[in-house]
Amino acid sequence: MDVAGCGRFGRSAAGLAAAAVLALAGCSSSGSDGGDGGSNGGRLGGPSPAGGAPTTVSAALAATPGTSWDGAYVEFGAVSHVIALNGSTGSGPLLAYLGMGESPLAESGDQSADVLGFDPFKATAAVTVGQLPKQATVVYGSFDASAVGKKLAAAGFKQKGSAAGGTVWGLAADNQADVDNPTGNPQLNDLLVTASRIVLGPSTADVEALAATGGTTLASNAKLSALASCLGDAYAGVISPASPSIGSAPVGIGVTGDSGQDASEEVCVSAEDSATAKAIGAHWTQQITSGHSQQQDEPWSKLLVDPQASVVSSSPAVVRLTAKPAAGAHAGTLLEALYAPQTDFSNLISPSSP
Repeated sequence: MDVAGCGRFGRSAAGLAAAAVLALAGCSSSGSDGGDGGSNGGRLGGPSPAGGAPTTVSAALAATPGTSWDGAYVEFGAVSHVIALNGSTGSGPLLAYLGMGESPLAESGDQSADVLGFDPFKATAAVTVGQLPKQATVVYGSFDASAVGKKLAAAGFKQKGSAAGGTVWGLAADNQADVDNPTGNPQLNDLLVTASRIVLGPSTADVEALAATGGTTLASNAKLSALASCLGDAYAGVISPASPSIGSAPVGIGVTGDSGQDASEEVCVSAEDSATAKAIGAHWTQQITSGHSQQQDEPWSKLLVDPQASVVSSSPAVVRLTAKPAAGAHAGTLLEALYAPQTDFSNLISPSSP
C-alpha cells in the first residue's frame, strides 16, 4: 500500500507510523530469534527499573515480552520527554516524533482521550509492537484505574476479568475491526488497565501476552537488539522493515539531542559484513552531500547536513548513519523518507542505488 508523501516540515509520528503499519500489513511477521539482548543508558537515565517506564529502545525491548508476532515492527517513544523538547503537543522541531510509541492512540487524539479516560500525550513512555492485525501497545504513566474504568464502561466496554495486576476491558469480539469503534481506532477491542500502565490491542490474548512478565523478552531477538543498541540513547525511534526495494531486513530510525533545536536523526542498518557496512556509510555521506530527494524534489543537502557514518558492530555488522536538519527543516526527514512511496530511503542506504 502506498503511503502519502509528507511536507518538508513533516507530520506527527502518529500519522506517519499509522500509515506505516498499514503499509506493513502485507509483510510477513518474524518471531523472536535467539541471541543476547542488551540495553543502553541514555540521557533519560539509562535502563528502566523493573516495572518502570523504558527510556530507550533497548530498554523497551527488555521490558516487552517476545511473542510469535511482534518481531517485525517496534515503535518506542519517551512521550513526555519528546513533548517537553518540542515545546508543545503541536508544531515544533520534533513534530514528526510526537506520539511515537503510541501511534494507534495518538492518531485519534482527543477522541481516544475522551473515551478511554486518559490523555495519551500525558504518558511517560509507550511501546507499540507487531503489525495489523496483530499489534498491541503498552502505555506507561500514572493512571486513575477507577476513572478509566468508568469511562470505558460508559463507552460500552465490559469487564472481562483480570490479569497482570489489572482489569481487562473488552468492547467487541476478539480481532474484530469496527470503523464505528468509539475510540477512533477500529482495532482497539481490549485494554488491560493498571495504575502504572495500560496495554491495548485487538484481542484479550494479545493484550495479556504483552502484559506478561518474567518470560523471554524482545531483547532476545538478536536482530532487533543489535539495531536498538545502535540507536543508543534515542528518546524516540522505530525498528521497521525497510523499503521493499531493498528487501525486508529491518532498519532502525531514531532521534537524539539535548534540545529540539539540536536534534539529530540516526539510521541503523544491518549489513552482511563490515566491508558492506563501510560501503553503506560512504554512500550515505555521498548522497546527503550531493544526492537528490525524489519526495521533496530538492537536494538532500537542503534537508540534512553534517552526515556521519560509523560501524558500531562487526558481529553482526551494523552501521550508524546520522545527520542534522538543515536550516529551515525539522527532524523527521528520514522518518518520512522511510514511510514514503518513493525510493528516497533505499537510495540513501543502498550502495547499489544511483
